[in-house]
Amino acid sequence: YKKDKWKVNFNAYSEQDSKNQPLQQTLSDPQQLILINVGDDLNNAFSPGIDSVGFSTDLTLYKKIDDSLGYEVYVYSTHQDSAFYQLSFTDVGQGNGNYILEDFSAFGRVYKWVKPDTISGDIILNGRYEPVIFLVPPQKRQMVTLGADYQFSKYTKLGVEGALTNVDVNTFSDVDGGDDTGFGGQLKWTTKRPISGDSTGWILTNNVMGEYRHRNFNPIERYRLVEFERNWNLLGKTLTGDQLLGKGDLGIQKAGFGSIRYYFNTFNSLGEFNGIKNGGAIKIKKGKTRVNYNGNIANTSGFETTQFIRHKSDVSQDIGWLRIGYIDEFEQNQFKYQETDSLLSNSYQFFDWRIYASNATTDPKKNTFEFYYRQRKDKLIANNALSPATSADHYGASFSITSNKNHKLRTRLEYRELRIENDSIATVQPDETLLGRIEYSTRIWGGFITTSTFYEIGSGQELKRE
Repeated sequence: YKKDKWKVNFNAYSEQDSKNQPLQQTLSDPQQLILINVGDDLNNAFSPGIDSVGFSTDLTLYKKIDDSLGYEVYVYSTHQDSAFYQLSFTDVGQGNGNYILEDFSAFGRVYKWVKPDTISGDIILNGRYEPVIFLVPPQKRQMVTLGADYQFSKYTKLGVEGALTNVDVNTFSDVDGGDDTGFGGQLKWTTKRPISGDSTGWILTNNVMGEYRHRNFNPIERYRLVEFERNWNLLGKTLTGDQLLGKGDLGIQKAGFGSIRYYFNTFNSLGEFNGIKNGGAIKIKKGKTRVNYNGNIANTSGFETTQFIRHKSDVSQDIGWLRIGYIDEFEQNQFKYQETDSLLSNSYQFFDWRIYASNATTDPKKNTFEFYYRQRKDKLIANNALSPATSADHYGASFSITSNKNHKLRTRLEYRELRIENDSIATVQPDETLLGRIEYSTRIWGGFITTSTFYEIGSGQELKRE
């Protein structure tokens, strides 16, 4: 809906599994009763996978015996006087079950019971399979959003959006229903105002965003960046608190020159995680000079104390028909114990840079060439410090002849030398590698017949295959 300076949007989404027609399982009344009582704890949503069927020569059957220690055990059998049970096994993970996969019969897999161990009074299971059936309950997912934008002026806009989600992982049960509903909201302020009075001169840009996400908010689709967790050193972590995300940036830009921007981010999961990030970005295209740079430093605390420093840069200069360029990427990521300030083993650093010379064109219809040299140095933890582990040199060239639309030739060749700086921390072996590829494609009779041929070469060490 739009009117004057207002823009309003509303969205609703709902999907729900039928209780009477589940897609993956047909649930019996006893199984439905299990789901009613289990609530949202789906790890316990299983029913016995043991069925007394009588003897048959067309089934994999088991007989029941009582172990000397009182365990009820099922053993594979083909005897008609005792093989009365058909079992359905589920992989529950090593150390969580009483059975292992032993063999195969004409009618399926055969499982064997293994005796558990008792250590200091604790029972240690030695299998990974159990005669149980995990139940798949019907689920419900719903989401509604309401948002509005207000244009204060041609330079300034305010936006607000709220969302409510309702996710029930087991619609058979009312148990644990208190965490089904969650709320999230965003507030955005955008400014883009000319400094010199017209849009052809310098322009001041400013963006501010605040986001609140309730701990039970469960969006239908992911809306954050794919690398959001990596950016905040949260890979493998589970956040359980309410989340607050803030972003702000201030910059200037000018047509025919580029832009310069400073940004500040903060992210908090209340009671368990805090993070702050400062960064800057430069993007300049002036005549035959191009500069792209983005760098930031993030400091976090909570699960551990981390500092993540990184940047990427790409600089090039055209000299007539020739382009000279430099590209690099740097990352230093330090993880520390909060109590002792000691580096953790997943800390690392690398610096990867490359210089190149190529013809100054981006037209895919023109012939191209490139020569380059690239170097990468990696550091890993040793003696509570980041120490050189490996370094590598790359020498390469590529050529493309694509000016003829009916005949195209592309080729690339690279030589790499990998050196070990410290064999006590390096996880690879020194190596020399040569890689090459040549590809030729042609079109005949106006494209009625097309062919493509390529040839690849490669030398060096390959991972051992079992």
